[in-house]
Amino acid sequence: MDEATKIHSNIVNSLSEHKDDNLYPFQSNIKIIIKVHPSDTKRRYKITKIELENHLIEDDEEAEYPISELDQGIYGFVIKQNEELQSSNEYPEEWNSFYMLKELIQFVENFKFKSNLVYPLTNSYNIFYRGQNHNFNLLPGIARSKQYDVERLAENFELIYKDLCYEYQELKYVPINLSTENDNLVGERVTQLALLQHYGFPTPLIDVTSSPFVGMFFLAHEFNVDTSFMGEIETPSLTIFMAKKHVKNSLFQRAEVNPVNHRLKPQNGSFIDYEMLSNEVKSSSDHAFHIVFQCDQEGVEEKDLKNMYDCIRKDIDCKLEEYHYRYIDLFPELENRADYIKNIYKPKPKDQSIYE
Repeated sequence: MDEATKIHSNIVNSLSEHKDDNLYPFQSNIKIIIKVHPSDTKRRYKITKIELENHLIEDDEEAEYPISELDQGIYGFVIKQNEELQSSNEYPEEWNSFYMLKELIQFVENFKFKSNLVYPLTNSYNIFYRGQNHNFNLLPGIARSKQYDVERLAENFELIYKDLCYEYQELKYVPINLSTENDNLVGERVTQLALLQHYGFPTPLIDVTSSPFVGMFFLAHEFNVDTSFMGEIETPSLTIFMAKKHVKNSLFQRAEVNPVNHRLKPQNGSFIDYEMLSNEVKSSSDHAFHIVFQCDQEGVEEKDLKNMYDCIRKDIDCKLEEYHYRYIDLFPELENRADYIKNIYKPKPKDQSIYE
């Protein structure tokens, strides 16, 4: 088995072994659950409580930036939010999903460690976001066993990649090279794999963004509208990642913007590159905070749950439109622009707002 096949097989096997850990391989993965309840009001939902899972992190006491400090800070933030939720009858109705996410994001980005009270943690960490309009597991395409025969795909991925490079001039073959002395080769390979992923082929990459608003857009926007209820994964989610700056061969990699993949620029796109976990697929030293909206009680009818989660997404989508984080802004290809302009000139049907 050659090096590339071994790496890809180890990625698939390790992610399969940790299938119950939604945020493997991140060292700490606090889950922030925003409890919501269906409502008869115009908003169709109200926020009732915030809960934490995987709280009380223990880490190296001598660490310059102990993640347990941030963990305790988030715990205090949650207590304060819950007190406000319980003390004001108006608060649950006035606060929508967009502002709750915004408050959480601002708290994390502005947090200061005791060892450096001058600068926020963004001075030492890069922050990335991944929004999902349904709470799917965090998996690169190459490891999505519900869609592909992942063992065969891992065995043949490198050969498929090579063959496609021979057939299509848009692609260039760059071999795996995980040496810390070859950062340029790592970046070149990520650029090519990102292009392959752009065309819809499963790769070892997962899309993330350095923009919280772009992350929220992918949480809120329904790319393929499905009216059926999807059970436990129906809930929208946003994951915040912290990656230490100036780390060679980081798990988080950027791809070069090119004429084919130029949407990377408006999307502030980066990637989680699972090849960086090396042959042994070692645990990452980066951190993740998973935020999910979840109904606060059982027995609610599926149609009410579906409507509630749709309204949560709609609130976020509408607010983002005000800041020009729209599909046409983030997917600026010519065919999308042409469709957007064409639709402006179509007769407008009666407004079918989900709030009606």
